[in-house]
Amino acid sequence: MNARSTSRSAFTLVELLVAIAIIAILMGLVVGISGVANRKSTEAKARSELQTISAALEEYRLVYGSYPAMTMPSQPSGLAILTNETIRIPAELRQGVRLLDPWGRLYIYTNVTRYSYTLFSQGQRTDNAADDIHSGSP
Repeated sequence: MNARSTSRSAFTLVELLVAIAIIAILMGLVVGISGVANRKSTEAKARSELQTISAALEEYRLVYGSYPAMTMPSQPSGLAILTNETIRIPAELRQGVRLLDPWGRLYIYTNVTRYSYTLFSQGQRTDNAADDIHSGSP
């Protein structure tokens, strides 16, 4: 019998390690890309909610001539004023108003004058203003 015909072909340890390394690299890329996509979708949701709140504030201004006052003028506050004034906001806008951002914190409504306001979310990290999501007044 020939010695070559009786030997079994198998993967070497080096080939297995290379295959595992390639799979690990591909998994790392997929996990990294999905994290970025998740963050982008959360930010898009916050922007959408800011637009809904802005539309409700604009409707309020059109009806009453100015934006609602802040609940505590000395510091930025959440949009609790909208819950106090919801009777004045049309029902179709009232149903879409969500006062918590996707991270579970109140949207901040501040710098209110008769014709302008600042509305924003602090983003994922409250300690870094670089990731704040703004919707300034018109």
